[in-house]
Amino acid sequence: MAASADGRAWYADASPVPDLAPDVLADWLRRRETDATTQAADRRGAILLDGSDSRSEWSSESGPRGPGLVPYARSPRLERRDYVFNANDSAWVPHATARLSGYSAAFGPERTPRSLRTRMNARLLADMSPTGPAGADGKFALDELATVAFDNRGLASELLRAPLVERCGRRSQVTVEAVTVNLGPACRALAEWNGRLDLDSRGAVLWREFITRFEAGDQFRAGPLFAEDFDPDRPIDTPRGLAPPRDGRDQVLEALAQAVRVLERAGLSVDVALGQVQRADRSGRKVPVHGGHGFWEGVPNFVHFRPHTTTLEPQPPAGRPVPGSRLLTSEGYPITGGTSFVMVLEFTDRGPRARALLVSGQTGDPTSPRFWEQTELYASKRWRDVRFTDEEIRADPAVTVTRLRGPRTP
Repeated sequence: MAASADGRAWYADASPVPDLAPDVLADWLRRRETDATTQAADRRGAILLDGSDSRSEWSSESGPRGPGLVPYARSPRLERRDYVFNANDSAWVPHATARLSGYSAAFGPERTPRSLRTRMNARLLADMSPTGPAGADGKFALDELATVAFDNRGLASELLRAPLVERCGRRSQVTVEAVTVNLGPACRALAEWNGRLDLDSRGAVLWREFITRFEAGDQFRAGPLFAEDFDPDRPIDTPRGLAPPRDGRDQVLEALAQAVRVLERAGLSVDVALGQVQRADRSGRKVPVHGGHGFWEGVPNFVHFRPHTTTLEPQPPAGRPVPGSRLLTSEGYPITGGTSFVMVLEFTDRGPRARALLVSGQTGDPTSPRFWEQTELYASKRWRDVRFTDEEIRADPAVTVTRLRGPRTP
């Protein structure tokens, strides 16, 4: 993606994609539905082909992208005067109302459900109301971009919290695991929560434990969570609506009761503040951080835990899993990844102005303040200015200049 000073926004999927015949792609799509090995490869972003079938050969068409690759002229791309975006889904939905269709299936699926995070991004960008994130003029200024980046609204709660509160207000008790659970405190906590994933958000932890009681696939179709099924003509708006009780049981209220039980096992109240539970360990400094799980909660500001695999930095303790929870541990929600380098920028008559954060720190040396200082800036939603001009760089009180001299070689 790119933006220009004259107001153009450009999107392209420039991935090096194999140029495969339509019948080969159709066969791969069929096997992806039923073959476990093909499915395992697909989960890792790989296309598994039958090497014994000569049809699986890549095209020999040459081009600037290299032989065997889909040429740029046949890759998904879009230019607009308002915005384009991507939130780790395929190229089909680069805008709330624009679609990129008819491209090789190797670029990713079309007319399929989008993640809650993609849908939340689209809603934020498309909101041109006077009270929307872009302000009265409907155009994002630098301050407005910085605010919405850490706004921490989550689509799951925006779609489902109000009907859940209404339903649990009609039924005070639910029995799960042979235990009768009083839903009153949980219902009040969700009613008083504003739906955001901020440090002081009370109800956010309970919501996370509730929404993760469901299966991953329930995010994308009608079933135990959503009432209305996905409609490919309305990918930003569907699925939606809280699912009704099924088979004589209210699976939604049972999930809420199970979430209450999880928090009881962890020794946490249903209205515990997110900042008391969700922390980034930076060399022993436990920094409370905001943000949510992009997949489960649909928050653009995505944070999560994964063991270090690409760095020699100290591995923070993961903690012991709390029984019944997907994410909660004896260490709370330890955060090691997600939002990493983030920047907001605007073009002005005097050149670009930008603010940025490298959330995981400027160095891998855990003894240096550079290791944690930007994590703490992120936690308090304070951005650092990006110095662009020579004058701005020279004005930095911490700037140092190193001159390297040596013989020139032909």
